[in-house]
Amino acid sequence: MNAKVLLISDSDDLKTLQAALKVSPNFVSRLASLKELTPDYASKAKADLVVLSVASAGSLPSAVDRIKAEKVLNELPIFAVLNPKDLVQSSFQMPAGVYDVFTRPLRVEECAARLVMAYKKFHRISEKNIIASGDLEIDVSRYEVRIGGDKVDLTYTEYQLLKFLATHPGQVFDRDALLNKVWGYEYFGGARTVDVHVRRLRSKIEIKKRAFIETVRNIGYKFIQPDSD
Repeated sequence: MNAKVLLISDSDDLKTLQAALKVSPNFVSRLASLKELTPDYASKAKADLVVLSVASAGSLPSAVDRIKAEKVLNELPIFAVLNPKDLVQSSFQMPAGVYDVFTRPLRVEECAARLVMAYKKFHRISEKNIIASGDLEIDVSRYEVRIGGDKVDLTYTEYQLLKFLATHPGQVFDRDALLNKVWGYEYFGGARTVDVHVRRLRSKIEIKKRAFIETVRNIGYKFIQPDSD
């Protein structure tokens, strides 16, 4: 497992958590402030999870809105870091988009464990680190793909494209969104590169009369959910 965690804080309180994530084989982490959260930074981070630390509960809604304003981050689960007293205030309401809360002082081992569980839940990864859809299996720990038990040779980009689509079944992504999510930057040469990679990917995985990727006309692509066979 290699979950990418974007840590956002305007203070130094997440440095201990970042240090713990750096020595774990399960995570890759980046630490930034809200001011550094430009569209370019957000796309290059290629995050799977967000940990947001704010000074007080009153500043949480605006900080969450700032994160959600970034196209590549607006669907990711957010862990908010708060003081315990914030949670018992009668006026406190958790903003939409916050998945869970870490309270200070942070217990980094517990935080890491909860991040692992969230990653597996949101990215449909089993305890064996397998994403499965019918006879398609993506082994995220070995970077391997199998169809009916037979290994399929994919390039790194083809693998990342398949993995991303498979972890969001039924959700339509336009070509620009896929460029940001998979390639990690704005591709100025045009979105045709997505079409080329999808065509090559289909030729390798759709070999047993089972379609996995659907073209949504004039929009982009989606991974077909198993019950839509």
